Amino acid sequence: MTYTFNRRNALRFGAMGAAGLALAACGGPTVESGSSGTSSGGASPSGSSGGAAPSSAAGPDYTGVTPAKTIEWWSVHPGSSSELEAALVAAYNKSQSETVVKLVTAGKNYADVAQKFQTALASNQVPAVIMISDVWWFGYMLNGNLAPIEPLAKAVSLDTSDYVTAFYDDYLYNDSHWAVPYARSTPLFYYNKTHFAAAGLPDRAPATWDEVDEFAKKIKAKGLDTQAVLNWAKPDNYMAWYYQNEAWGWGGSYSDKWDLTPLTGDGMIKSLAWTAKTMKSNGGWSAVTSNAQADDLSAGTISMCLESTGAMKNLIKNAHDPIGAGSLPGGPATSKNVCPTGGTGIGIAAKVKPEEQIAGIKFLMWLTNPENCIKFSTGTGYLPVRKSADTSALLGTNPLMKFALGQMDNLHSQDWARVFITGGDLALGNGIGSILLEGKDPKTAMEGVAKALQTTYDRDIKPKL
Repeated sequence: MTYTFNRRNALRFGAMGAAGLALAACGGPTVESGSSGTSSGGASPSGSSGGAAPSSAAGPDYTGVTPAKTIEWWSVHPGSSSELEAALVAAYNKSQSETVVKLVTAGKNYADVAQKFQTALASNQVPAVIMISDVWWFGYMLNGNLAPIEPLAKAVSLDTSDYVTAFYDDYLYNDSHWAVPYARSTPLFYYNKTHFAAAGLPDRAPATWDEVDEFAKKIKAKGLDTQAVLNWAKPDNYMAWYYQNEAWGWGGSYSDKWDLTPLTGDGMIKSLAWTAKTMKSNGGWSAVTSNAQADDLSAGTISMCLESTGAMKNLIKNAHDPIGAGSLPGGPATSKNVCPTGGTGIGIAAKVKPEEQIAGIKFLMWLTNPENCIKFSTGTGYLPVRKSADTSALLGTNPLMKFALGQMDNLHSQDWARVFITGGDLALGNGIGSILLEGKDPKTAMEGVAKALQTTYDRDIKPKL
């Protein structure tokens, strides 16, 4: 039997050492670069077969608990949101007299805050409120480091049914949720409007990868003196997050729940072979960025790219030419459910006192309320996490957000081989990169990745399931 990896079980073990922490990746680009009910093709983590997870009844009785006077919130300010988050915290502290929230910068990216939290757990000096990306939360939950949300939500009358289901259920296991959604993102297709106009193209994103090819060839023929028409993310900067879109469009994937065979299956290999043909080294129009694809697009050195919604504000602000956006392209097999979820949520530490946990959930209830989630989305480009949020103001300040919001009906939970195992993203990114950058045979490259992931599973995960 062949196995794939559940990110949540794998991280249980990967979170035990700093080396494992350094390998893991968030569900999306680094925050420095701007950056379910599960849809078709996905699987809810509550149905996965994990280790000895805490039961849904876990958590203290909060009856009569008075909120702590002071708590800390550890954040990495996704989407360059340090000033915005500071303003939100200041507004909360002014709005009530029970608790003072202290905002702590816990690093530059999600791996930084995860490592800092790991160190804090060893010394019992943990914050009440911690930012944890979709790749990290399950490992901490399995180790008993997160408090379940349900008892806390009940204690403060937080209506969790108003959270966007696709985002909130990313933190579901054993009938409990272990974080609330916060800076949630998806990739978008961005393009340079001036380049499109120069090539006589319509002012819209291409609907399929075949149309991407058609558009790119017209731009290339125009001789705009760009590095490439389209740049992919670097292998170690979440290339595998974006590439899920193309894999799914060809009917492929990295895995099917616990089954790794799709990684070397027909759909996956065909998608990689097609992409390899588009590379400049093969006479095509695409390349891999040496920096960040959003920066390349802003500088006008490429004409299109896949990038996070969380990078939208900075991309538009820094752009040399007007920027357009659209939904991710479909492939020859399907255009449905080809958009991966991503981003980060916020959890409550299990090791702090009940008074701090109550203070923490009251703060999160305020921070993620409909009004504030719109403020955060407006300031960053991340998606609103509340169903009742009024998006009209958001669209008024950033018309490109309509594409991100419209794409929420096309979400796909990420493949377990990428997000359920520490280092899965990097292993997949390096495998794809070896094909695009080095010309390695797709089948051979993916067989190597599958073998490496299988070895990790057999050694570190299977014995503890």
